[in-house]
Amino acid sequence: MDLLGLMWLINCLNMATSLDPDPNNVIPIAVNGTLNILKSAAKATDVKRFVLTSSSSAVTVANPESHEIITKDTWNEEAVQMANSLPDNLSDLEKGFIVYAASKVKGEQAMWDWVEANKPDLVVNSVLPGGNFGKILSPQNQGFPSTTLLASALFNNDENLVKEFATSYPPGKSPTPE
Repeated sequence: MDLLGLMWLINCLNMATSLDPDPNNVIPIAVNGTLNILKSAAKATDVKRFVLTSSSSAVTVANPESHEIITKDTWNEEAVQMANSLPDNLSDLEKGFIVYAASKVKGEQAMWDWVEANKPDLVVNSVLPGGNFGKILSPQNQGFPSTTLLASALFNNDENLVKEFATSYPPGKSPTPE
């Protein structure tokens, strides 16, 4: 990857946005993709900053009753554990959300581990949005992945998908009243 002339790099790419319920299709790609672009940024002499677009699901799942304090050491390890043994009673969307969260945990952890071990000459950071909404770059090729699916469902009055998305959090962590 030729990064000549770039001073900063923001990694917004994640192959897990399809909410694929198979962790073997998602987690290794998230980890390797994050590390590959980070290593390329570190090799480029002009790049001084690297920002990973992670996800709030890498640290926790929205729960209005939780009083958990989030720190730089907080990780959604529950999603990682669940992704390795997904319960059969969950929908594919629920499984996909768990796998997505686990991929964000593992990808970001891999980034920080690499930074600690290699001490690159660039500032590394991550941002953890709760959702991403905006124009789909190529709807014919990528459809409406991740949280953009929710916006599409709202505009198309797809009440069932909106309800399923709202309850796709791990059991006991629903952001909406039952």
